[in-house]
Formats: sequence, structure tokens, C-alpha cells
Amino acid sequence: MEVQRPDFPSWVVLDQMCRFEDRRSFHADDETSAEAVATTGERVRVAFTLHPLPGSSGLRLYSPEEREESFLDTIVAAHGDAVLLRYEVDFHGLSSKQMHATDYFLYRAGTSGPELSLLPRSYSTEEEVTVAAASDWRTKSRMWNEFSIGLPTAGEDFVVAELEFARWVDSDAPLEAELFRLRSPSSQGEAAGGQWELCRAKSRDCKSKANFRDVLSWETHKVVPYSSYLCWVDYHRGVLFCNVFHGSPDLHYKASKRYLSKTGIKFSVAGQGRAGAIPRPIGSLATESRTILRCDGIGAYPSDGDAGMASYNIFGNTGFFPSEFSKYLKKLSTR
Repeated sequence: MEVQRPDFPSWVVLDQMCRFEDRRSFHADDETSAEAVATTGERVRVAFTLHPLPGSSGLRLYSPEEREESFLDTIVAAHGDAVLLRYEVDFHGLSSKQMHATDYFLYRAGTSGPELSLLPRSYSTEEEVTVAAASDWRTKSRMWNEFSIGLPTAGEDFVVAELEFARWVDSDAPLEAELFRLRSPSSQGEAAGGQWELCRAKSRDCKSKANFRDVLSWETHKVVPYSSYLCWVDYHRGVLFCNVFHGSPDLHYKASKRYLSKTGIKFSVAGQGRAGAIPRPIGSLATESRTILRCDGIGAYPSDGDAGMASYNIFGNTGFFPSEFSKYLKKLSTR
């Protein structure tokens, strides 16, 4: 997440886990405080804690005493001044296809003060599922795998997106994926945006020979935003690129030249520095042990106060982007 503080680096690392606080200690006039109303009518209050590296920043969540803390209350994604918060709610009438109901909120720092906004429901009632057509997004559980969810921003516009592959397909079929997304109303006009939609992301490059065989047993380890693209990274196989802002999104696959989890990787951080700058290589890590081997310019070695968590937070919550793909990403973004 980018920050605007002269005494801080241009970006910070976010702890995915929220810190739970006593509701009575919430101060609405705090410069990082914001609140919104959940689908169930419950008021959700948060504040942001900012720490320089190698410490981790994050959200403080002020819940009612009667509400139990949930492992689902987490930061799922971040980009620029925006943070995507997942919050479990006690929703009556939830479809039997889903085990939990989770609201998603967008926290934006903003120059005029922070805002917390509730996004439309990505879960369904039993009645909604019953009347849904076979092609409707409500026929299966959505937004449950936080490792496949990304958040790119472009000024005031944003997209929240989840990418999944069809399960039972011909392995030699051309590669495509289901893109479940919500685009901000201003990004496509008030009538077109602001609601969840399910679309097919396909490879339209006639030179590409990517098929489902290339992504067998695919596991997304990281979703990295860059420009109008989200990049789904599998450290074993490569990267999937998708221009999620576009009305008809393209899907591009680039295989890794080596088995990343065995060798360790050089990594870049997307979103660092000026807007639209190509991810800059800043270090390397061992992917098996999740140990930072080198990290230039950000003091990423554990301090005494953060010895147990600094390396984990930097690996687990930073938008690592394998440096070998940077030129390909730059080429895509200039098309």
C-alpha cells in the first residue's frame, strides 16, 4: 500500500490479520478512522495503524462485545490508497452452497480523509440460487479464496476480481478462465458498473498456444496489480495476466523459465514509486522457507521488536512479482 508521509517509505507492508479492539475505544475523529454499515445492519468501525518497515501496518477493527472474532476478518488485497477488507456477518437465509457470509468493504485513505464503503453482496440467498440461470454467477460460491482475489485502482476507479479455471475441461483446449469481478461505477458509466459480473477471460493472441495443460494443478500464490492488469502468480509455473478493467478482458499466460520454488526468485514490488512505473527489482527470497535473502533499500531484515513476523509479513503480504516477467508486463501494458 502506498503512503504519503515524508518520514515513511513510499509503501508499507500490510498485516492480513485485523487487530481487534474494544468498541468503546473507537474515536470517530481519528485521522484514520472510518465506518460503514454491513449488509445485516451492523455498524463496522475501523482505523488504520501505520508502521515503517520492517514492521507491518494494518487495520484495527472495533467489534461489538457480543460478536465473536472471526478468522475470516482479514485484509484480502491492497493497491495505492485502497484496502479490501473481508468481514464475516451473521446473514439469515444464506444459500446452502455457502458455509459463510462475508461482506467486503473498501477502505480508501483519500486526500479528504478515509472512507469505508460496503461493496454489493457476493453471496446469495437460497431463493436467489433457486431462480438463477445455469450461467448465473450465483450458482457457485464466490470470493472465498483470498489468494485468488486482487484489487487494482486507477485514480478513483477500482476493480475487485477473482480468477478461477473450469474443473473438467479438455487439457488441450485453448486457455480461458472465469473472471468474477466488480468494477466501480465510474469506470464504465453508472449503468454498467457497480455490480458483480461473471465473464470469460480468453487468450486472443493468435501467436499464443497456451492451453489448459499449461496450468494443470495451478496454485495462485500472489495476485499483483499493475496498471489495468492483475497478475496471478504461481511461483511453480508462471504468471497469468488479465486486463480486468476492460469490457472484454484478455488472458495472457507466461511460463517461468525455471522451477521457482526450488531456486528461489528475484522479486520486484508492484506499485512502488511513481504511478505506472514498472515493478523494480529490489531483492530475492527463498520460496520454500519464506526467508528474505536480500531486500534493497527498505530495511527488510527483522528488528528486535518484529523478529518473529517481519520476514513473514514481507513475504506473505507484499505484491511480489518475479522480475523475469517485468519486460513482458511492460509490453502488454503499452498495447
